[in-house]
Amino acid sequence: AYWSDSLIVLTHFKGHGLTGFGGTIKNVGMGLTDKIGKCKMHTDTGPIVEEERCQGCGLCLKWCASEAINLYNEVVKIDQAKCVGCGQCLVSCSNKAIRIDWNAVSSRVVQERICEAALAVLKERKALFLNFLMDVTPDCDCCPHSDAPIVPDIGILASRDPVAIDQAGVDLVNSTAGLKDTALKINLESGEDKFRGLHPQVSWEIQLEYAEAIGLGSREYELIALRENVV
Repeated sequence: AYWSDSLIVLTHFKGHGLTGFGGTIKNVGMGLTDKIGKCKMHTDTGPIVEEERCQGCGLCLKWCASEAINLYNEVVKIDQAKCVGCGQCLVSCSNKAIRIDWNAVSSRVVQERICEAALAVLKERKALFLNFLMDVTPDCDCCPHSDAPIVPDIGILASRDPVAIDQAGVDLVNSTAGLKDTALKINLESGEDKFRGLHPQVSWEIQLEYAEAIGLGSREYELIALRENVV
């Protein structure tokens, strides 16, 4: 195991289908959590086997440290009582016969769990956060595709407060006029909510409100612009 008493967190600021936007809080809470933590943030159910895809190779059995997987009639079965949600079966199955129901919990629950994980990661650690408001894409970077930026490049934010830097990021993106002919079809005007325009079913405010409530940081900030002197 490795331990560091300080962190420098670099984050690509973008939209997200489950949390509205992805910034520092999500990067820390999700990115610095192990596979078990990631699964628990996304769902309350265990891995699901799609039997028609299963080839009965048994590879997932070898990777299951909790011995929760057995092979019956050339199809694997998962004992949810033994499963610890480590996710090894998901990544070891080349046939993609095992999946997680990512919609098993609400967006609110996922956002709150991410904030709690971030609080645990940052406890007793010094940290500097950098949000890159450049190539602000509509969806998470973990998607197997990318898309055109929804706003022009804005710049880079730096802060020691993970909540303040995300609030500032949202405010700056929303205050910027959206780019036409992108995934952003509504709320293109300056001052309109770009993330609601992308994902109208998601209330992105939840993660900032909850993060502030549990003591992760403050939504209040002072924006200090730094410009290089031109000689």
